[in-house]
Amino acid sequence: MEPVILVFGNPLLEEDSVALKVGAGLKRLGWDVVFCEDPVSILDYVERPIVILDAVKGLKEVKVLEPSDVKTRSAVTLHDLDLGFFLKLLDVDVKIIGIPL
Repeated sequence: MEPVILVFGNPLLEEDSVALKVGAGLKRLGWDVVFCEDPVSILDYVERPIVILDAVKGLKEVKVLEPSDVKTRSAVTLHDLDLGFFLKLLDVDVKIIGIPL
């Protein structure tokens, strides 16, 4: 089964929009790319292998990360359920391509 590429980022912040630009290029090349506004989007693709593109602070070069590499925050409200929370909650085939900020 072909993977879906889920792209996260904020188009309003230059440093956080790099993954969006890479994702747009991949989409033009014919890859199955979905631009996500929140981590809940992952739930729509759990039956397929998932590749996540996201900007990562502190990286010096592009790196493939595992879900366990993603930091999570303490969840107090539903607004605190971030990407790390969903990756740890779900048992899905996920690879993360971290792009340096």
